[in-house]
Amino acid sequence: MPTPKTVFVLGAGFTKAFAPSAPLLREDFYAQLRPIFAKFERAQSILERELERDPECKINLENLMTRLSSGMPYDWKTGVDHELGELLSSLKTWFRLQLEKVKVEHSDDLRAFARHCKQKNIDCITFNYDTFLDQALWETTVNKAPLNASEWWEPD
Repeated sequence: MPTPKTVFVLGAGFTKAFAPSAPLLREDFYAQLRPIFAKFERAQSILERELERDPECKINLENLMTRLSSGMPYDWKTGVDHELGELLSSLKTWFRLQLEKVKVEHSDDLRAFARHCKQKNIDCITFNYDTFLDQALWETTVNKAPLNASEWWEPD
C-alpha cells in the first residue's frame, strides 16, 4: 500500500496572507490598463468587453491574456492580430512591474513554510502566480549544499 502524500493547494488567499498588496488576477485594473490599451486603438473594445463581463466591473487578467494570446478567427481579417500580440506583451510587462513593487510581509514565516514543505517532501499546487512562494522555496536552497534530493526545489 502506498504511503499517503501531503499536498497543499494554495490560492489567492495564501498570496494575500504574505503579500497583502499583491495584485490578484481579478481586480479593478481599468484605470491602470486604460493608458496601455489607448496605444492600441482597435483593441480598446476588448478591454471594454472584459470590463462588462464582470458584475463588479473587475478585469480578469487571465481571461484578458487568454483572449489576446489565442485570438479570434476574425482578428486576422481586421488586421488586429499583430496589435494584439504587442498589447499582450505590454500587458505582461505591466503585470510583472506590478509584482516587482510588492513587499512580502512575514517573510520568516513564508520561508519556514517553504522549509517545512521541502523537508516533508510536500507538493504545492498553486492557482495563481505565487512567485513569492517560489522565491521562498528557492531561498531555502541557495547557499547551502542539499543533503538529499528532497531538499532541492523545482517548479515542476
